[in-house]
Amino acid sequence: MIDEAAILDEGAKKQLEQKLADHERDTSNQIVVVTLKSLQGQVIEEYGYRLGRHWKIGQAERDNGALLIVVQSERQV
Repeated sequence: MIDEAAILDEGAKKQLEQKLADHERDTSNQIVVVTLKSLQGQVIEEYGYRLGRHWKIGQAERDNGALLIVVQSERQV
């Protein structure tokens, strides 16, 4: 959980991080949530693709990673 846009308070952030960790432990599926202040003119799908590859989300042999990007200021998910 990366909250660059500071959308969540500390309690909500910790709760979400725990739920994501529990989900990964129970299923092996990895979900990463990122909030951004701005995409700085980038297309969200392209940004997400590059970020997912860079962070190597999920297990390559299982293709079990997901990335949720929220850019509240630009109303994009």
